[in-house]
Amino acid sequence: MGLTLRAKVLFISVAVLCAAIGANTLFSSILFRGAYSEALQERTFVIGEALKSELEKLLESGTPIDRVRGFEVQCRELVTQYSDISYAMVVDPNGKILFHDTPSHHHQVISDLDILMGIQSQENTSRIYSGAKEAFYDFTIPVFGLNGDHVAAVRVGFPIGLISKKTGSLIMRTVGSSLFFFGLGILLLITFISFWVARPLAELFALIQGTGQQTSGSVQPIEMDSSDELGLVTRAFQQIKLEIKASDEKIRKYTRDLEMEARERTPKLRTSYERLKQYITERKSMEESLWRLQKRYQTILESIEDGYYESDLEGNLTFFNDSLCRIFGYPRGELVGMNTRQFSDEKTANRVSQAIEKVCLTGKPAKALHFEIIKKDGIRRHLEASVSVVKDSGDQPIGLRGIIRDITARRWMEGELRESEKRYRTILESIEDGYYEVDIAGNFTFFNEALCRMLGYTSDELMGMNNQDYMSPVDSKRAYKIFKNIYQTGKSTRIVDWKFIRKDGSIVHIESSASLIRNSEGEPTGFRGIARDTTERKRMEEALKTEPMQRGTVLP
Repeated sequence: MGLTLRAKVLFISVAVLCAAIGANTLFSSILFRGAYSEALQERTFVIGEALKSELEKLLESGTPIDRVRGFEVQCRELVTQYSDISYAMVVDPNGKILFHDTPSHHHQVISDLDILMGIQSQENTSRIYSGAKEAFYDFTIPVFGLNGDHVAAVRVGFPIGLISKKTGSLIMRTVGSSLFFFGLGILLLITFISFWVARPLAELFALIQGTGQQTSGSVQPIEMDSSDELGLVTRAFQQIKLEIKASDEKIRKYTRDLEMEARERTPKLRTSYERLKQYITERKSMEESLWRLQKRYQTILESIEDGYYESDLEGNLTFFNDSLCRIFGYPRGELVGMNTRQFSDEKTANRVSQAIEKVCLTGKPAKALHFEIIKKDGIRRHLEASVSVVKDSGDQPIGLRGIIRDITARRWMEGELRESEKRYRTILESIEDGYYEVDIAGNFTFFNEALCRMLGYTSDELMGMNNQDYMSPVDSKRAYKIFKNIYQTGKSTRIVDWKFIRKDGSIVHIESSASLIRNSEGEPTGFRGIARDTTERKRMEEALKTEPMQRGTVLP
């Protein structure tokens, strides 16, 4: 059973209102979440600045930061006063917690590298910090002593989930109020539809049904006291009924005339029908032939740069495109009927003929068949071809077809690439300095023999080794900061006085360069550089420093 007009109007109205409520709720939550997040972050910075001001007042008296006592009370009061603040603490530049709102955290040391960088920064910083159970917005504010020294940092944070909680509360209130007004609007809509639409339409339908039950005599006028669109529809319906009656009389007259003419023309129509049937059969056959021809041209010849060919089973060309003419260097008039053996020497021709015989015997297409041809002007070109069998309607082989591609440029580029690779490999292996490439994590991916000699490892041992395996923890952290800066800025760096630990445990001093490696899309994939052994130079510099003292010479 179909829906009534009133039900359809109600359905559309409800759908529009629901979409409006959903859109309003979505945009309100997005705007509120962004505004509330910004306000909460600014408020947290202000709270942190207030805690910093209280600490700096204590430092103005000349008391060192490590002798201040009882400041954890201010941290605890701050967390108690502001319920949305999760923690407040004061840490020294080395990450040691001096004061914390939770006493059990006193004197703990922060080991997270990103947090330490924020603590050691002399500017206000913020970041997302993932704790053991939940994530926090973490804000760090530096504290300076009387001499302007960076003596500590204030850390304040609040949970990220707080924003989602507040946003969810707003959504619930918004949805509740929207549903109330939604229900009120539906009640008003039902009332207005019943009074202004449904009742007049019911009267109009009743009048139309009454008209349909009248006999085919005179058309009774339809009267309806309405000046709106429904009244116009009623009057239009009356006019249509009158026009239908007049048209009905004309149709009856035309029908009688046509019946008489049809009886006279039936024999002629039968003859015309047979002729038309034969014409349709012939036309259908022609259209099928034309369709096959169009499909072949559309499939093969439209905008292809490779050569397409068709030949008989003996290899004589019967059909091809313009690209094949350019590849072989012959005009179309000369190329028609030429045999494939005419374009190559006897050895190549025999090899191609064997491949074609195999295709004809097995029925399986040959792909990536490489051979060399001699063009009309005597120039040799390297080609790559595919060959498949063409069969007739009885599944019998009648010829060959395939694609030919000129790969001369590709073959030349492959040769040049091999020569270039060989040349650069020879250069890298002949220099005394070490050359290296590492991935983003610092693992060796490529190096020369000189680097193996510097570190005392074989090539197999050094491949994949991380910088933590041949550096002290201090130098490893230094390397991490340097390469992180290269990754972020993209600028090359010269690194002086690296200390590498050789396989035998001895220390080798290295002077190195480092730059970023990017792939074809411009994305960073690793680092490369040159490493030079400066151990002997370091030893000579130390000897020059100690020689005057050994001789008892007093320097002015």
